[in-house]
Amino acid sequence: MIGSKMKFIILKFAFLFLVSGCADGDSIGTDSAQAGVNADGYDDPQEQRDQLWNSMEEAQEKAAENDKWVLIDIYTDWCAYCRQMYNETYTNQKVIDMLNEYFYVTRVNAESDELVTFNGDELSMERLAAEFGVTSYPTTVIVQPDGEPFAIQPGFIQADQFADILTYVGTGAYEEVSFDQYISD
Repeated sequence: MIGSKMKFIILKFAFLFLVSGCADGDSIGTDSAQAGVNADGYDDPQEQRDQLWNSMEEAQEKAAENDKWVLIDIYTDWCAYCRQMYNETYTNQKVIDMLNEYFYVTRVNAESDELVTFNGDELSMERLAAEFGVTSYPTTVIVQPDGEPFAIQPGFIQADQFADILTYVGTGAYEEVSFDQYISD
């Protein structure tokens, strides 16, 4: 099970973004997603977003086979910031591009009793969220290709900041420089 063996990083660099992103109530519209047909033939940002999602099992299997990360979007149905992140952040073209390049993406409803398999253990989505220590929504969890949890970030993240985080992790830049150095370059 995940339990006490799980060690992961709180993405402290994103906390700065959360304060500014959530405190001012500004929202970023889906117009930040560039319309136009991509290589997969999708021209609607919502359609592209909808193509991102995998089951937990599929995401982990594909990640292991293709040496990519798993990104888990943990949400609840009643959470306004979860809907905002789903409708705005995940429809941004740069975010979609980074997710497609470096991650397999899945969603977990933190209040669902639906069973999922994570690292070979079958448990409810609610239990999985609790195992990750999630207490606020949305929360983004990044899992390494081998299934080891790597990072957790609670809260809404604006698209441009989320794209920076995805690129920072996906490219392995976190091994070389701090996030502050990464975004200042």
